[in-house]
Amino acid sequence: MQAICRSLQALSPSLIPLPVQTSSQRYLGIVTRFKGNGLRARALHIKPGSLYLKHDRPEHTRPAHWPPHGLILRPPPRSMTMNNPRPSPQGFQRNSRHVKKRSLELLLSFATPQGNVLDIGCGTGNSLLFVDANNIEQYVGIDHSKDKIAYANLVHAAPNVRFIVSDFLACNLDRLPVFDAVVCAGCLQGFMPHEQAAIDKLSAAVKPGGHVFLSCAFDFDYLPDERFIQERALMEIRHQYPCIGEPVVFDDFRLSRPALLDTLRDFEIIRSQRIEETVEFENLNDFRDWHWGASAKVRNQFDETIRELAITDYYQKLYAHYCVGRYKTAYSTGLLLLRKKNP
Repeated sequence: MQAICRSLQALSPSLIPLPVQTSSQRYLGIVTRFKGNGLRARALHIKPGSLYLKHDRPEHTRPAHWPPHGLILRPPPRSMTMNNPRPSPQGFQRNSRHVKKRSLELLLSFATPQGNVLDIGCGTGNSLLFVDANNIEQYVGIDHSKDKIAYANLVHAAPNVRFIVSDFLACNLDRLPVFDAVVCAGCLQGFMPHEQAAIDKLSAAVKPGGHVFLSCAFDFDYLPDERFIQERALMEIRHQYPCIGEPVVFDDFRLSRPALLDTLRDFEIIRSQRIEETVEFENLNDFRDWHWGASAKVRNQFDETIRELAITDYYQKLYAHYCVGRYKTAYSTGLLLLRKKNP
C-alpha cells in the first residue's frame, strides 16, 4: 500500500490517501483525494499492471494526457461491478417474465400465427411458448445474442424450428421462404435511428396479406415523462467519466405515434392496444434490469475502459432518485397486429 501511495503521490504531491476501504489477495481498494490539476479521484481498485480510476473532473477540463502517464486503465473485473443477470439466457428468462412475456402473450393472442413464421429479436424463443406448434410449418428466429440462441436451441429444438445468430439488418434472408407471419416484439426501438430500414426489410420478408405482430416502446400520453431525471443523472455521470458519444437516455428510444404510422406505410393496422402503467421495484437489480433494453446505446456513450463503472453509477443514481420518490418509472408500449397491403 505504501508503494502504491508513493506512486500516486508522484503524480500529484497533494494526493492524500485515506484509510483502506477494502482489501483482498488480488485487489487493494483505497479512497483518495487527488487534487492535482483539479482532478479528484476516488475508489481506486488496483492490482498488478492495472488501475481502475473513477474521477470527478468535467470532461472538457481534463488534462490533455488522460489517463495520467504510467497508469493503465482497464475495464473492471466482474467482481467489481453489479451482478448483471440480463445478458445470460437464464437471467433473461427470469427477469423478463413479468413484462415481456405478458406483453408477448397478449400480442400473439391478437391472431393465430401460422405457416412460415419469422421472429425478429427472438431472444430465447419465448414466442414459441404462446403459439400452437400444429399451426407452424417453419419457424425462424433471429437474434444477435449467441448465448440466447444457444439456450433457445436447447429448449425449443424441433425439426421445423431454426435459430440464426445475426443482426437482423445484416442477415441474408434470400434463402429463407417468404413468411406468412412476422413477430417483432419489443425490439423495434433497438434499431433506432434505423427503424425504417428494419421495417422495410421486415416488409420484404412477409407475403402480401401476411400478419405482423409488432410491439415497441411508445412515448407517454398520460403518465409523467422520465426524461428530466434521466438527463440530470446522466450529466452528473458524464462529468465524472470520459465520454465518446453524444448524451442519450433511455427515453430517447421511444417511438411517437406519428413517427410509427409513417414507418408502417406498407401495412394496415388490424388491431392495436396501448399499455401505460407504473412499475415498482424491490431492489437495484430489478431496477437496472428494467432499463436494460435501451442500455446498450446509453452505455456506448462512455469510453470502453470505464464503461461498466459509468453505467453502474448511472443506475445507482437513478435508483437513488427512485427510492426517494423523485423518479417515477412507468411502462409505455404499443401492441399492433398489422396486415401487409397488396401491391
